[in-house]
Amino acid sequence: AEHGGPQLPNDVVTLRRPMDLVYFGNRLRVTGHKHLRFTKLRPDSSSTNCVTSCCHTTLLVDHTYYDGKCLLLFPDLVELETVLDPPTFVNGSLDWPPKKLKELPPEPPIGQRVDASGCSWSDKNHAELPPAFEGSVTFEELLGGRDPEVLGLAEDAALGDSGRRAMSDTRVAAATSIK
Repeated sequence: AEHGGPQLPNDVVTLRRPMDLVYFGNRLRVTGHKHLRFTKLRPDSSSTNCVTSCCHTTLLVDHTYYDGKCLLLFPDLVELETVLDPPTFVNGSLDWPPKKLKELPPEPPIGQRVDASGCSWSDKNHAELPPAFEGSVTFEELLGGRDPEVLGLAEDAALGDSGRRAMSDTRVAAATSIK
């Protein structure tokens, strides 16, 4: 938030609900390329973020675990032109204080993994890269061989071993349009 960008919703900040995550296949149609920059939080980070240069909103995240087949976005931070299905599972529950975890509603289930179109979350494999469509690019093509800017943020020592994770409501989408 220091560089602008949207604030997290209060109910996420106060741990009344997890942050929403949406995973979808790694095919995009992008306009406004000149307003995008790519960052990593630390030199050893496994994630690369696609961020707007105008308002510093994180639009997309690619992670080495995704194997170039899917991407992550945060619907709490961007305006979507897609109606999303309800979350299919809650991820990262070990990172929440036990008292706050007990206060969460029973749905979606905590820790359930699902397979769905767009991105498979089985522990053994990912879905295949979606087929190209007219005007589409992958995250890697959008990055264009450039090295992401390393922001050099320190890990929060208070988070300990769980500092790289956060609890989230997770949704799997076949396609998503970001406004």
